[in-house]
Amino acid sequence: MSASDALVMGDESNPAHNVEVGQVKFTKDNESIDVNAEQKLIGLTKEQLERYRNDPLWKPIRYTLFVLFWLVWIGMFVGPS
Repeated sequence: MSASDALVMGDESNPAHNVEVGQVKFTKDNESIDVNAEQKLIGLTKEQLERYRNDPLWKPIRYTLFVLFWLVWIGMFVGPS
């Protein structure tokens, strides 16, 4: 077995390998793969976002940026080439 085969096949003595945050198990007998991935929390929760939903400061900023985005997007097609 060459080094590249060892990398592809993995360590046969330990069938469970840690991949990022989850566990992956490959069974050679029935060629099945079991993946148990843990979900990582990224960003703010829904409760934390609700505080800023109707905030008098951020609401006009969001609308202004939204309109500005579409004006720039349309301007790229209409503007001089």
